[in-house]
Amino acid sequence: MIKEKSRLFKDIVEEMRTTYLEFGNEKLIEDDDWCIYTVEEKLEPNTECYIFDYPDYDDETGEEILPEYAVKNKMKCVTTCEALQDVIINSLNQRSDLSVEELIEAINYYFDNIAFMEF
Repeated sequence: MIKEKSRLFKDIVEEMRTTYLEFGNEKLIEDDDWCIYTVEEKLEPNTECYIFDYPDYDDETGEEILPEYAVKNKMKCVTTCEALQDVIINSLNQRSDLSVEELIEAINYYFDNIAFMEF
């Protein structure tokens, strides 16, 4: 995933969906060193997102150290790539014809319920 660039959430999900359907599980999970940062709490199709590395941690305070751009723009880390990968793989294993909108619904369901949506 290209880092430090603004992208709509639906475009991120579409890229992940396409990678999984064309190349499979292994290719999707190779790209595993990023998080999504945004101002929004809920990830909607048109939510503007930024891809950055995982936050660092201050060993003394235990606090997250976010990328400077995220701090400046009042963003927070809303999800990891692994969480998205897990939901996308689980969902597409159930039904390979799911749309991006259905995958976004499944992602938000997962965050709200800490459970995978059944299709």
